[in-house]
Amino acid sequence: MSVFKSNPALELLESKKEWSLAKKMLYTNWLENKNDLDNLLRLGTECWYIMSYWEQIKVNDLKKSDISSALTEVKQYGELHFSNSETFLWIFGYMIKLFPYWFDDFSGDLEGFENLGRNMIIRSLEINPNNEIAKMLCSPDDGPQYIHSCSKVKMDLNQYFPGNSAIEQYFRGIWS
Repeated sequence: MSVFKSNPALELLESKKEWSLAKKMLYTNWLENKNDLDNLLRLGTECWYIMSYWEQIKVNDLKKSDISSALTEVKQYGELHFSNSETFLWIFGYMIKLFPYWFDDFSGDLEGFENLGRNMIIRSLEINPNNEIAKMLCSPDDGPQYIHSCSKVKMDLNQYFPGNSAIEQYFRGIWS
């Protein structure tokens, strides 16, 4: 049920605030095996997290353009090669919907990119109608399905995100 494979090396680099080394390690891992979905998800979510928390984590040895370029690269690769992966679809759909401007291919069409993200989440739910995270992300915020899915996701947060990487802590924090 875990969304990500355990990655102690990543957790160690993040704990030391070595964001540049973490990104470099994940990018190298992805280049070595692009068809490993976990490599793609780890790199994509790390880049998105770094962009999202740029000021708070005080990244001095990275350029935003390098991070957004890598984020876009894995998004585009994922769209071509993992378009039937429910996990790829809900994670990238969520990231695109929330912060579309972190992606290099964002054209300024906010509504269009939000729709892209929403459609990816909907596609994830079509692939697996039992995916409570996708149900939660697709449901209106005040509807009974949303409340039910939130409750189920909250109950299983430590199973979905058992590790201590920044993105796992992020998801546990926002959905707890």
